[in-house]
Amino acid sequence: MRTPPALKGAQTSASLPDILSVRSPDDMDLDGEISGRVFESADFDNGDTVRTGQGTYHGIMSGAGAGEIAGMLVITGDDPRLDGTPSYHETGGFIAHRP
Repeated sequence: MRTPPALKGAQTSASLPDILSVRSPDDMDLDGEISGRVFESADFDNGDTVRTGQGTYHGIMSGAGAGEIAGMLVITGDDPRLDGTPSYHETGGFIAHRP
């Protein structure tokens, strides 16, 4: 079994990649619903940068002045650190508040 490369700056190879969004003018509708694409990008100690997964997010804006967003994201991909690993499917929720 080979030793997987560690994520850059990580204490262990079990650290998580960054999740980034792709923004476009069509991300929000007039009802305050938002949706778009996300992707994961991992920087490894050996200098490689790998896009490890991709998916979508969906949410709704609320509150005074649309100061809150609540939603969920779904990402699927492959773990580049391990040979022969099966694909993953991650689902998570988020709440963002602007003071």
